[in-house]
Amino acid sequence: MKPAERESRDLIRFLQEREKELACLYRVEEVVNRPDATLEDVCLTAIAAIPPGWQYPEVCVVRITVDGDQYESERMKETPWVQRAEIKVQDRSVGQINVWYTEEKPAADDGPFLKEETKLLRTIAERIGQFITLTQVKDIARHYETGGDHPEKDADAGWRILVKLVRTTDKNLFLTICQ
Repeated sequence: MKPAERESRDLIRFLQEREKELACLYRVEEVVNRPDATLEDVCLTAIAAIPPGWQYPEVCVVRITVDGDQYESERMKETPWVQRAEIKVQDRSVGQINVWYTEEKPAADDGPFLKEETKLLRTIAERIGQFITLTQVKDIARHYETGGDHPEKDADAGWRILVKLVRTTDKNLFLTICQ
């Protein structure tokens, strides 16, 4: 095979891998942006989207753990070939995504995993963390709209809503405001 043909083949393979990764990320983005999505919807979608986005989808399994709840691939099997990313909410770890290959594969950038897969996994974990944060904010707002403090009944209640929101979502900002 000529060097130019080899370069073309390698470039095509590289672009195909990036296409798979983008498709994976788009599937996760679609569900986290749905207004009616639940955490279970997000986790199950991520579990279905991750394997096709990895280099060896036929041997890829996933487990997502959030606040003690676990979601995992049907043919789950832990092996030494694992990749992990923490799910964080306001700098606090609330869970983890684990991706395993169930068979040994050739060494790549991070064990058998590509550096792009490592970055993609971190991005998915960040998006799940952001989804959880947004859900918490919506729950706080819903609480006050449906039976919590009503600003129209109490002039100070509006401030209490904002302070509780900041305290719940950003501890550092809350401490700064208190000082």
